[in-house]
Amino acid sequence: MTTWRRMQLKHKGALAAAVVGILAIAGAVWAQDLVVQGKAAIGTTTTPGAGDPALTVAGKITADSLGAGGVGYHRRVTGRYYTMPQTGTALTACAPAINTLWAIPFVAERKISLDTIAFNVTTAGGTGSKARVGIYSDSGNLNPSTLLVDGLGVTTTTTGVKSATISVTLDPGVYWLVYSAGTAAPTIRCLAAGSVVPVLGVGASLPTSPGAGWSVASTYGALPATFPTGASVFLASSTIPGVFVQVSEHP
Repeated sequence: MTTWRRMQLKHKGALAAAVVGILAIAGAVWAQDLVVQGKAAIGTTTTPGAGDPALTVAGKITADSLGAGGVGYHRRVTGRYYTMPQTGTALTACAPAINTLWAIPFVAERKISLDTIAFNVTTAGGTGSKARVGIYSDSGNLNPSTLLVDGLGVTTTTTGVKSATISVTLDPGVYWLVYSAGTAAPTIRCLAAGSVVPVLGVGASLPTSPGAGWSVASTYGALPATFPTGASVFLASSTIPGVFVQVSEHP
């Protein structure tokens, strides 16, 4: 064996050891499974070339349920609230128009179970003020389709978090959190325009604000079994009602 070949093998062996070390450190820091994303079949073996050192990684590598398009995965913490994709900009307040269904996107990166749905009244509505929230499935074209949860219908003449216990398991994909108010609109916790991740993209005229969700006129009451036709995209510069859910478990 030539000196050059010995140096190649030595360097490849050192690289393999470094990779194993990095994975070990990552595993210790993250303390969770390594999720493999992609379309390659899990469990297949790649044979190294002649003279190449074998690399064996001790640990658990799983092909998780990623959903269409291979949505990235992060674990949600039980007991905390989650809503549409956002950048973390501080929440604000707004008073969504009554007799309107407001739908914002919620992404389930993997199969999850939800046990609570809620919104927060920051300024009480007038006499007869009321609101309700729910969850719709996606049609496959990034718009709300079928009612999954009609979770909460309450009077909103007092302030504070209004929550309801629900029980629903979501497969990986996009869903829609919906808010509706009737009689006298309360002011509720909302999402700031600058926090929106543009799931719905930007309009054909390339305006300054991306799409935030869908809205459609609908008389207040029990949420319709199918999201009404005629909905239009509302922009991030307008009302973005905050509907929140809690995760009970990751099946």
